[in-house]
Amino acid sequence: MPHYADTVGGQLSGYAGGGWGQYGPSVGFNGQHYLLGLKVVLPNGSVIDTGTGEGSINSYRGHTWARAMQGPDPTGIFIGDGGIFGIKVEATYRMFHLPKFKQAGARCWDTLDQAYQAYYELWETDPFLYMQPYATSLILSPETIGMLTPGAEPTWVLFFQSVGNSKEEVELKTKTTDAVCAKHGGRVADPAVAAFTENFIPLVREMGKLGTMGEQPMFELIVSRRDILEALKWSREWIFNSLAEKGIDRAKLTIISVLLSAGTGYGMTSVVPMFDQNDQELSRVIHELLVEFLEQAMRRGYVIEATQGHESRLKARQWTPEFYNYVLTLKKTLDPNNIMNPGVFFL
Repeated sequence: MPHYADTVGGQLSGYAGGGWGQYGPSVGFNGQHYLLGLKVVLPNGSVIDTGTGEGSINSYRGHTWARAMQGPDPTGIFIGDGGIFGIKVEATYRMFHLPKFKQAGARCWDTLDQAYQAYYELWETDPFLYMQPYATSLILSPETIGMLTPGAEPTWVLFFQSVGNSKEEVELKTKTTDAVCAKHGGRVADPAVAAFTENFIPLVREMGKLGTMGEQPMFELIVSRRDILEALKWSREWIFNSLAEKGIDRAKLTIISVLLSAGTGYGMTSVVPMFDQNDQELSRVIHELLVEFLEQAMRRGYVIEATQGHESRLKARQWTPEFYNYVLTLKKTLDPNNIMNPGVFFL
């Protein structure tokens, strides 16, 4: 994640913000696979260590922590919590060697449905980082490709990157990816797009760089693999129709549409209209549309990305009464004076 946009505590609290981790599309976003424990200052000033780490106060002796072997492991309570239970001051992660070899590619289709059929099959393969054909992958829309590579053929493009510890491993993964893409009618992308493949990884890791192109409200959703194609289609249709109804000149906007996996069972859709942040009237209209979009998306059962402000309260409206009361009980127990981010999730 880009250091100028994210903090470790903020990212763990539930918001990716400003970009994606390099392997987010294959292993997910919030460190579930690699996060070993947290040290959190509770509202009463006491400190809890939820797992392993230097001087773990759970076990007092040593630094060995095995989940489900030493009693309840409350790490998950503080993940995606919007900071309502305490202040995260330390996180312990499992480390691993960076891969020695990488190879990126791009394949294109005339329709989103065709591109997604290939993506879905790749998505269904083994979910672990070094066994999956791709470490990073995403689908970009024709208008996005036109913006990133002017003059290129406007198609739906699947960008991917394979990683491994040998050339043979990477070549095998790339061959596997190519075979799946070809099976579903994918073809080698326009030369200008293919030349861009080495740049797309830094781009998605540091979306803040796109901020130089203007304001960029994020019409983003978290959706199950089963529903993500429908979600992206609905998002694009809703946004394009709403812009037309408001009489907004599309020439004033640069629109990016993205679909990507995020681990094994869910992914993200993102439709981002970028525009001149000095146009205050356009900014007002777009942000009104964003609020309505999130309301409509919530009613369709899609998950809102952010765990802060208005969007956190939309999330809380989706919770069952049992889950809401469970969270409320934890909040009252840990923070009886409601001093930690009051109002998040209506708490």
